[in-house]
Amino acid sequence: MGLRPFPGVGHLLPAAPPQLRRAAPHPQRVPGVRPAPCGGRGGGAGADAPVTAMEGLPVDMRAFHNEVEGHLLAAAAHAEARASAERFAARLDWLTEAQRQEVERLFAAEHLELARASWRRTVRRGEELRDEYGAVYRGLRTRLLAGLLLGFALVAAVNFVVLVSG
Repeated sequence: MGLRPFPGVGHLLPAAPPQLRRAAPHPQRVPGVRPAPCGGRGGGAGADAPVTAMEGLPVDMRAFHNEVEGHLLAAAAHAEARASAERFAARLDWLTEAQRQEVERLFAAEHLELARASWRRTVRRGEELRDEYGAVYRGLRTRLLAGLLLGFALVAAVNFVVLVSG
């Protein structure tokens, strides 16, 4: 959906100069009209070419967001592990430089493994809770449906008795 000239609009004043340097990819080729965002309708080359590698690809934004969040979380965990390892090794002033680097490397690796184990426990507990709450939700939904059906049956029976006795 783009802008197009309207008949009888703007014919009294000269049109403003185009604000965009490249021609619009719209079939009418109206200069100065901003093109539709990339990735919407088909790809192409030239003026229609994607600006970044991500444009033009079908992207599930939730998955993309989760992936970026995972990378940021992993980077933060690595930085935290390195900082903790450096603080720990700094207290061991009798170590040589090579020994200090080895202690830092091992400490950081252990710290990351503990973080991964914590994340795995969190994921497992989240799955358990999802299953548990899903079962409770299904039970509640079943009870609600049964109550509604019973209520409708009761209303229908009362209406039938009223119609028959009337």
